[in-house]
Amino acid sequence: MISTSEAGERLGVSAARVRALLDAGALRGAKIGRTWAVDEASVAARLASPVQPGRPRRKRAAAPTEPPAFEPEALHRLYDGCREQLAGSFGVDAVRAARTPEEARFYMAVASFFLQERQRALIDEGVF
Repeated sequence: MISTSEAGERLGVSAARVRALLDAGALRGAKIGRTWAVDEASVAARLASPVQPGRPRRKRAAAPTEPPAFEPEALHRLYDGCREQLAGSFGVDAVRAARTPEEARFYMAVASFFLQERQRALIDEGVF
């Protein structure tokens, strides 16, 4: 049996991490009063096992194998609808009507695009 400090030195971790490994059952040991005694064989087994440092990576959803089909007419309808709804007098009611914060940001970004286009046209006309 060895101390948590010695086990930590062998494993390359802190004594606190050794105590956490003991609590989690990843190392064997015995609690004597307020201190832990760590089983040397348990430390040797952990050193021999291929433990990856850090947190385990989360599995990500697989990306779609093929992108969705490109539909020019659907994109044209989307543009026309956005221009009709957001290019004119865009108000706070549109933002309040959004179902999510992301949707509200989308409305503001699209309205900003059409405002910039209108400003560009006015500059080209010499108004500004």
